Amino acid sequence: MTQMQNKDGDFILRVNFLDSNGAPAQIPDTVEIRIRADRGTGVFEAAYQADGECKNCRLAESGVDVFVSLSRNPIGKGRIIVETISHIHDDSFPSGERLQRSVASTSVFLWDGASDGGICVTGQII
Repeated sequence: MTQMQNKDGDFILRVNFLDSNGAPAQIPDTVEIRIRADRGTGVFEAAYQADGECKNCRLAESGVDVFVSLSRNPIGKGRIIVETISHIHDDSFPSGERLQRSVASTSVFLWDGASDGGICVTGQII
């Protein structure tokens, strides 16, 4: 079901991490999160770090809650797309980490009209 959200409103988006079987997965120690509208030009950025250095987000029981502030950071209109870049510890790489990029489309559509009440969006990242 599509949720309508005013393109200038604020809301919380929960990013959940799943393994390839659809079961909850451990949240990486560092995750960059980029939120955009498929018809827009702007990008809203957040970053989660397990050490507590977080930007526009916080750890939630089942994922990362991103505080999307479109009133201050407009991204345009259209369906919300969430991109994550997870920093995964991997000794096979010279830096000791590899970057894993995931992209997911949400059920939220940004538009000029009124927002549906009580929006809390969930995006699944595999």
